[in-house]
Amino acid sequence: MQGKINFFLAGVLLLTTLTVASCTFEMIKPPPPQQVVLKSFHSRYVTALGKNDNWTLKQETESSDCARFTMRHLANGKITLETCQRKYVVAPQNGATRENWMLGQEDKLSDCGQFDLYELGNNRVAFKTCAGRFITAGDGAWPGELAWAVVGETDILDAWEIFTALPQ
Repeated sequence: MQGKINFFLAGVLLLTTLTVASCTFEMIKPPPPQQVVLKSFHSRYVTALGKNDNWTLKQETESSDCARFTMRHLANGKITLETCQRKYVVAPQNGATRENWMLGQEDKLSDCGQFDLYELGNNRVAFKTCAGRFITAGDGAWPGELAWAVVGETDILDAWEIFTALPQ
């Protein structure tokens, strides 16, 4: 009789554990991916350029298909941005010059393709990189290929680091 009670209690315990685990997963699972367009401080659209442009991210005056990103929330609390080329936005881990901090794209998700998302209200967001720096929208006065670049070089959250994420 004692064996049947122990077997019954073990079954109840297992069923309870599975139910709690299932409910917990449903409550904390990440939101579904969403399509967003990112507008910079300069009211320009962040755009993922292609192979001929070294897979960089720039700010363009007009929106395009490559100005749409799929934003996914990851189980570790971070987000990732997938480009129109089905690549992941990635930030450099370090750099000696501003050019070394330019954002690019990679085929596979890496640590530096995962960002901390700061939701600042009214669709305003900021992204912190693997190096602990915020993504910054450069302006047209930056030299050469840095003009209208998107870089991950500053540890200060200021106006140029705030983007508007428009759901699509």
